[in-house]
Amino acid sequence: MDHMQTLKLHSIKYFNSFISVTFYFLMSCTQGCVGKKKSSTASGRNIGAVIGADESKARVSPEELDGPSMRIEKFEVTYAETGKTKIPLLSYSIPQKADFVQIIRCDANLKTSLPEEPDSAVQDTAPGAKTAPRNTVWNEISSTLGCLQISTGVSRDQHPDYFASSGNWIYFSRACINPARLPNIVAQSEVEPCSRHVSKTSILSGYVNQQADLPVEKQTEMMLLRDRVDETGRNIFFKFRRLKTELLFCDAEKGVNFLSIKRRDSAEKILNFGIVLGVSLIDQPPLPAIHPKEQISATLRDLDAGSEEFLPANFCVSAEQTRKDIESERLQLEADAAAFNKNITQIGQPSALNSITGDEKSSPLGK
Repeated sequence: MDHMQTLKLHSIKYFNSFISVTFYFLMSCTQGCVGKKKSSTASGRNIGAVIGADESKARVSPEELDGPSMRIEKFEVTYAETGKTKIPLLSYSIPQKADFVQIIRCDANLKTSLPEEPDSAVQDTAPGAKTAPRNTVWNEISSTLGCLQISTGVSRDQHPDYFASSGNWIYFSRACINPARLPNIVAQSEVEPCSRHVSKTSILSGYVNQQADLPVEKQTEMMLLRDRVDETGRNIFFKFRRLKTELLFCDAEKGVNFLSIKRRDSAEKILNFGIVLGVSLIDQPPLPAIHPKEQISATLRDLDAGSEEFLPANFCVSAEQTRKDIESERLQLEADAAAFNKNITQIGQPSALNSITGDEKSSPLGK
């Protein structure tokens, strides 16, 4: 197929999308636009209007954030076997509108100082109310001596707790969204982007940590790395959504550009990986891989490789800036993922474990 045939097929493929975006463009134009040449300032406002129209479909209001649909269901803790050892494995159903969950591990012997039914305490306050403190229950749990937040953001529906020491444990969780998904009229500093609803597991009794000792500093480093990889991947995902919309707008405003289509196709591949983009790049035994790491890395690098071949200079300035932002975060993502994968060999795998002797080994983390 020659160049012109390929361009024609792509033009047909995206025709309906261009019409839709052009409609948004026309609707956002005031009466004063008629018969006048568009200024760069006006174009900037129109780009914002189109992007806003796309992102508004994913907005979550404070009322929705605190509504029953944002409660984490099926929150359970079981054991996952790896070689001759086993570790606590958390599983849950992430709410459809949530982006990630946060998890706290507590010493179950302290349950008398914690809410017996944390979710019922949450519902004493009307959803979205600004007159009452938000997330009081969550903050109380997280500040309790003997409790530790083991993750600030997990995008997948399972989470192995590699670092629980021997003892009896109970876990709490809540669902959160990307702060950018709050309505524009809501100041992000006023509303924490996490639900009031707190879920908990049953008690994990008599857990014995049979792994090789790992310094507390290394444990903390590993937890922070895992969360940062997950968060950076989510940020990149949302920026790819914006990139796709910006390119679509430029095509509608300036005409179809074959090289712009190539770049948007590359963005589409990334979006197909979903919000688990980052966490797919790390190893978390015994969990299976979500997407092939090599495929994600190659697609991310394709977007930057030979950038002048993807998009002519000045064709879509806003999209080019978004691409540069993504590239910067991609480098950080790959560095953090590589560091995590290098250290994961020390935990959770038979080759990194001491032989089981019946002696209980514990780490001070979480105590």
